[in-house]
Amino acid sequence: PSNVYALSNGKVLRSVDGGERWEHMGGPASPAVAIVYTRAGLFYALTSDGILYEHDERAARWKPVVKP
Repeated sequence: PSNVYALSNGKVLRSVDGGERWEHMGGPASPAVAIVYTRAGLFYALTSDGILYEHDERAARWKPVVKP
């Protein structure tokens, strides 16, 4: 696959060319400490202050996941 995602210094990065060039995807207000990408095209990021955020590539924004 040519799309690669990484976490560096609290920022979520994306490469669309197999890691040759990287771009910042934006991200939660607080630094991210972990990211997960799902087959459904969703990202989840856990921030240093313990808040879980969700990112949908189509919407291009991060929003906090609210507990029920």
